[in-house]
This record gives sequence, structure tokens and C-alpha cells, in this order.
Amino acid sequence: MAELETEIAEGRKAISDFVARARSVGPERWNAPRAPGKWSPAQVCDHVSLAFEAGRKTLCGECGSGMPRWIRPLLRVLFLNRVLKTGRFPKGSKAPPEFQPPASTAPAAENLKRLEKAAADFDAEARRRGGEGDVLIEHPVFGRIKVVDYVRLNSLHTIHHAAQLG
Repeated sequence: MAELETEIAEGRKAISDFVARARSVGPERWNAPRAPGKWSPAQVCDHVSLAFEAGRKTLCGECGSGMPRWIRPLLRVLFLNRVLKTGRFPKGSKAPPEFQPPASTAPAAENLKRLEKAAADFDAEARRRGGEGDVLIEHPVFGRIKVVDYVRLNSLHTIHHAAQLG
């Protein structure tokens, strides 16, 4: 449980850093893509929120079908384990369609409130699952993974996208 609490604390720090960076983005830049074909800061925030919302559902066992079961162990080894080991996402990785953010016009305060709620709900569910001794979950892409690894993955994902806020 101590390892899980440590990872949750790291995740909270990642969210705090993300929110601080997002708040420093001027309103004139919030909905503007940072480069052609790239997401705006609002879309980056929406994407991270979508990941935490889906993460909570995964922790609750409410995830969709995802990848075929036979390929999940391979994806776990080739992608997840590498990200957890290096702390970095592979260059050029693309978000699955369900995590593609819409063109957003919501103000920063609204986007960030959604993100903070999604992250808090994710943390609460991770604590519940981890606290029950049920330390493995069925992830729709990676198969059976530890709750603590899933918390770490979401922290690293948040850090990855915070860098895109400028």
C-alpha cells in the first residue's frame, strides 16, 4: 500500500504541475493549436482528462473490449513496460480514437476543473482497489497489470503532456 500511496502522491504532483503550466497559458493561446496539426492547450487538457476518466472506469472494471486478449501481453512488454522503465512515451505515439479530444472552446478554468475532478476520482478508485488487496486489473490494451503501475502510467502521461503546454 505504501508504494501505491507514493505513486498517487507523484500523480498529484504531476497534476499540480500540469495545472500550473496550463494556468500560465494566455487566453489567446488556450484554444489555438501550438503548431499545424497539433493540439491546442485546451485539447491537451481534454485529452488528459479523458485518460483519467477512462482510467477510473478501467479500475472499476467498466472498460470496453479494447485489444484482442492474445495481443495484450505483447503490448504490455513492448509499450507499457518500456514507458514504466524509461518514464517516456515513444516518439510519434498516437492517441487511440476514443482519446482524441474534440475541438474545444471551453475556458481554461472549466477544462482544469474537469481534469482535477477526473484525477481525484481516479486516485480514489486506485486507493479502493489497491486497498482491497486486489492489486491487478484487466486493462483493455495491456491485459492484467498492477494498479500501482497503472497509477504510474497516468502520472507519466500527465508529465508527457504538461511539456506540450509550453
